[in-house]
Amino acid sequence: MFLYSYAHNSVRRPDAFSWHTLRFLLTLCAFATILIFSASCGETYRPVATPITPNPPNPSGAHLVYVLADNGPSNRGTANTLDVSGDTYQGVAKVGLLPVHATLTPNQSRVYVANRGDDTVSAYTASNPFSVLTISMPAGSMPVFVHTTQNDKVYVANYGAGTVAAIATAT
Repeated sequence: MFLYSYAHNSVRRPDAFSWHTLRFLLTLCAFATILIFSASCGETYRPVATPITPNPPNPSGAHLVYVLADNGPSNRGTANTLDVSGDTYQGVAKVGLLPVHATLTPNQSRVYVANRGDDTVSAYTASNPFSVLTISMPAGSMPVFVHTTQNDKVYVANYGAGTVAAIATAT
């Protein structure tokens, strides 16, 4: 259906105005979107965190693996030492009842093992696992974790007593 306009002497379709409006609005939206994206992607620089890693520890002890075996609740446990670089078995240390955790001193000279079954900590030199020193903890202390960051002291977490004990490594 066509309408005749007397003012302009032209024939127009009645829906022509709505198409122009729609095209104008779409163009305006596209322009606004481009403007928003270009404004937000300006010269905004975000900081980048680069971790500074410390010097790695001495890798000479990294080739040894210590494997704890509890051997049941009534038999003494063992700590096996394996050299993975040469794929050789270094030896076995007989430790206390129910060993749960071991640590190596930073100078890699001694190994300490927490034995929760008999409230002891076993200690032996890494080079000689056959000579084991047993350090008694208070009754009911139930040591479950040993750790050290220094060569002269080992810390023991006692689950049963809810305490942390410090052991001088000279003993």
